[in-house]
Amino acid sequence: MIYSELIEECKNIIIEFHFTARWYRIEGYHRVGKLVLQADLAPDKIASLARQIGITPKDMALAILLAEKYPDLSDLPAGKDVSWNQIEQYL
Repeated sequence: MIYSELIEECKNIIIEFHFTARWYRIEGYHRVGKLVLQADLAPDKIASLARQIGITPKDMALAILLAEKYPDLSDLPAGKDVSWNQIEQYL
């Protein structure tokens, strides 16, 4: 493999890594949101739960909204090419 090919292959790996990491984060928040909905947690407990599991109350609220609005993540308008920061735009 020549050096320029090595560079391109490494770039491709990094791009795939970033894409996968973004999607796993969204999937994780979606799962948390679904779980909270299923638990039917009182609204006044949600911020406390968020802090206890190490996320912001804002992220918890977005996770819940995401699970409510998109029970199936494949229905997201941007598909898998989305970041957690963009999720707020869809909600």
